[in-house]
Amino acid sequence: MIRCLRWFKRGLLFLVLALLLYHLWLFGWVLYWKWFNPDTTSFMAIRLSELRVKQPQAQLKKQWAPYAQISVHLKRALIASEDGKFVEHGGFDWEGIQHAIKRNEKKGRFVAGGST
Repeated sequence: MIRCLRWFKRGLLFLVLALLLYHLWLFGWVLYWKWFNPDTTSFMAIRLSELRVKQPQAQLKKQWAPYAQISVHLKRALIASEDGKFVEHGGFDWEGIQHAIKRNEKKGRFVAGGST
């Protein structure tokens, strides 16, 4: 029994450390992208490939703008495109979460997730 408990503790410790390392890795990427702009985005690559069907020599022309120079309306529009009620709920759509719980209970399985 003691051996089993010891292995359980080791496994749990390993899991916690792996989770911690994963979060540190993600945080490292957040810090990296804070100071370095990407060369392209997936959206830019898709649009370029669509354009190259008609114009094979097409090139991307881009100019990065400082975050402070981007319109507040554009920033909100981007957030609204992901979550239309984000400005109202600030992160957790409690109505959406409650609705998802009710739908999941009614169906007896996961059919909807809450909006965060």
